[in-house]
Amino acid sequence: MKILTSTIVAIALPSVASEAYARNGFSDKLRGMGDAQRNAIFAKLMTGSGERCPIVDRTMFRGESRGTALWSIRCAGVKDWTVSIAPDSSTKLLACFVSKRLGLTPCWTPL
Repeated sequence: MKILTSTIVAIALPSVASEAYARNGFSDKLRGMGDAQRNAIFAKLMTGSGERCPIVDRTMFRGESRGTALWSIRCAGVKDWTVSIAPDSSTKLLACFVSKRLGLTPCWTPL
């Protein structure tokens, strides 16, 4: 099983220091973006993590658990992923087929 970590701050999210009220300000910024901008940021995150994903063509905010936001993303022509974003902006990636094998909630299902 391959789980990658990265940081989304370097990807281009504006500072959220003034948004202390948000449980996960980084995810909130993503939620407020248009699809094209959000997809481009996730594509940069994926390629920056060494994954073959130059184009993200679908995203879905799944919800938050203990301040960590979960997103499902689809890498065009490749595979689907769950991206978890912690409040400190650190990220973890898990391929959806691995989630299924582990018996976790399916990727495109809200929490």
